[in-house]
Amino acid sequence: MRAYVTGKVRSVVPTESDLVLKRRISSDLGRNSLIIEDSITNHGFEERPVFLLYHCNFGFPFVSKDSILIIPAETAVDADGQPVKEFMKLSDPIDSVKEEIIHPLIDVSDREAVINLYNPRLEPNGLSLVMTYSSNTLPHLTIWKYFQKRSYVLAVEPWTCRVGGRNRETNDGRTVLLGRDETMKTRLEIGVKESC
Repeated sequence: MRAYVTGKVRSVVPTESDLVLKRRISSDLGRNSLIIEDSITNHGFEERPVFLLYHCNFGFPFVSKDSILIIPAETAVDADGQPVKEFMKLSDPIDSVKEEIIHPLIDVSDREAVINLYNPRLEPNGLSLVMTYSSNTLPHLTIWKYFQKRSYVLAVEPWTCRVGGRNRETNDGRTVLLGRDETMKTRLEIGVKESC
């Protein structure tokens, strides 16, 4: 049996855009995951950009110095395009720290990207937060680290572009464009699983 909730939001700016987002959030009873399915349709007459971001914040106990962040990427850059080393490493909370914005360079193909946040100290055999989505429809990933004491949060954000703002993303060719009556569909699953 599956429980679900649906909703619809329309964004209309006269002479500019007419976009409709339909969302369905569901879960199979007895399963430890949520599925978010979105469809965005351009009901306007002209091609329009779509900026879609799934901002998923995680904290303690999944975020800890013992946790392991596993991303299907070997390299990453910061918001300015500079290489970042040890981008999957987590730490303890720190007294004074700046936020980190990291873009792992994942393989963009028509396949599932699996992000795993694993804490070996939870439960008898460890627990994982697992995020699964298509890297074809959400080709960019942002990791936001803010390990300041009393905040201590890690955000995992699959989306259609990066954090440079509309103009920069458009100029850099990272904007998804929807033609007249065109629809883009995305699917994101977030679950918890025991590890052996």
